[in-house]
Amino acid sequence: MSQSNVIVSAFSPYAFDEQISIPEFMTKYNPDDVSYDKVVHVDTITGKSITYGGLRQEAAKCAWGLRKLSLRVGDTVLILSSFAIRYGGPVQWSRRQALIVCGLQLMSRPVNTASTAKDLAHAFGLVKPKYIATSAAFIAKVREAIELVEYGEACMRPNIISVLDRIESTLKFPEDVVGKRPDEALAPYSLGNNSAKETVALICFSSGTTGKMKGVQLTHYSLNANVHQYRTSFPSQYNCHQSEVFFPPYCHIYGLSTVILLGMWLGTFTCALPAFELGVFCQKMEQYKATWAHVVPPVALSLASSDVPLKYNLSTLECVVVAAAPLKKALQTMLKTRFPSAVVVQGKSIATLKHDEDNLGTCGRLFAGTEARLVNPETGKDVARGEEGELWVRGPQVMLGYVGDESATRNTFSGDWLKTGDIMTMDEKNNFYVTDRLKEMIKFQIAPSELEDLLLRHPHVIDAAVCAIYDDDQASEVPLAYVSLIQEYAMSPHAKMRDILDGIRNWLNSRVAGYKKLRGGVFHLQELPKTNSGKLLRKNLPAKLKEIRESRM
Repeated sequence: MSQSNVIVSAFSPYAFDEQISIPEFMTKYNPDDVSYDKVVHVDTITGKSITYGGLRQEAAKCAWGLRKLSLRVGDTVLILSSFAIRYGGPVQWSRRQALIVCGLQLMSRPVNTASTAKDLAHAFGLVKPKYIATSAAFIAKVREAIELVEYGEACMRPNIISVLDRIESTLKFPEDVVGKRPDEALAPYSLGNNSAKETVALICFSSGTTGKMKGVQLTHYSLNANVHQYRTSFPSQYNCHQSEVFFPPYCHIYGLSTVILLGMWLGTFTCALPAFELGVFCQKMEQYKATWAHVVPPVALSLASSDVPLKYNLSTLECVVVAAAPLKKALQTMLKTRFPSAVVVQGKSIATLKHDEDNLGTCGRLFAGTEARLVNPETGKDVARGEEGELWVRGPQVMLGYVGDESATRNTFSGDWLKTGDIMTMDEKNNFYVTDRLKEMIKFQIAPSELEDLLLRHPHVIDAAVCAIYDDDQASEVPLAYVSLIQEYAMSPHAKMRDILDGIRNWLNSRVAGYKKLRGGVFHLQELPKTNSGKLLRKNLPAKLKEIRESRM
């Protein structure tokens, strides 16, 4: 296979310690010599704050407390909870980075709080947690999921520990277990002779094309390296002087990497919001003189089009990063018009903010230490500059693989190249542009096949196809479905057909997590487009054809 078109980062060569753990990295290095009494995190729920030094001290005490629970090296804790400062600060810093809490090497599994009981049961089976850390808001769902799992020698029934609020008959973390005396603390965990490249620290869950959640294994090396990549690639942007208001969940890699790892290492300031509300978001940005804004497309649309931001002084804003879903060029232009002094960029895990301001729409150039190829997915050969190809990457930040799914891991890698599924182009300045996705996953990790399988269980449906369209009002992709109906209903008049389709939509929406609901609607299409072999041609569905026509206008 030709690799003559490998693109190499223009930043300095990258090297990193292969033996250092995350807690050692966090405590050993302080790149901007941040004062230990600097407040780095404020929680708007409780009003509590924590300092750069206090974070590390509390983490060490938390580690001591977790060891009291008989948690040992290699044990797993699955986390299902929203965040607050005692959890989102020192506990997040430790547990979401491997439950290292400075001295105890455990593997942390944060899970999306919108997951259904069935999703959770699948996750439990994959990671076999010794403890499940959750709050009262989710305990019923957790207990339902626990009953769906088959237990035995290979999978023991997990214990429950409460966070944020107290659940009856459970210990509350950290209050009930944290160390109280100076000697009740653990030193930063050392990997010893183990390689950081092979020691899993964290598993983030996402859906696979089969519709089931996949566990992405991230090692101490990959997480440490990614933090260092940000700093190395753009030190003028990634430093302790940055301030932001952050609302995305910490269970997602967006929050994990932005706040818990990068922010808490650099010593930036973060004001954490439990949920997004435009007025509060803007008011807090003005109050804390925010320089960063890490948002998602719907929030970006509100910032760009609503009159609310105009009521506040947001002149300190230096950078707006829009991630978690594709950013349309038109929206990027609107944001740049609203915040002319700020860099506006689409966030990708392989690219830096050092991009060409004259070419809006780019997600930037490669991080330090990252290599990429654009490959024709049919031939496996590299494409010429300017042509579309699937993005393949390799670098220290790449995942180890999927937990308990060797087949999916094999299909995702070609040698040491990770096949991202993103279709991109690259300009003459090495800026990358997202044009499409090879994978059929709808953003926010929704598998069309999962929804199609569920639709086929409806008594009126004989075939189904799910795709995604971009909705301008929501500034995001939304899933919609086409269904073929049984003969009795296939020729129904318009009014009755509408009732039937609404009923199918409501039926499915009541059975899935909120982010999987058919927000784009359900439509009747008696003959779905397929190849001669019966493979669904998703690109030929009416909504996709309409998107193609509109993009060419």
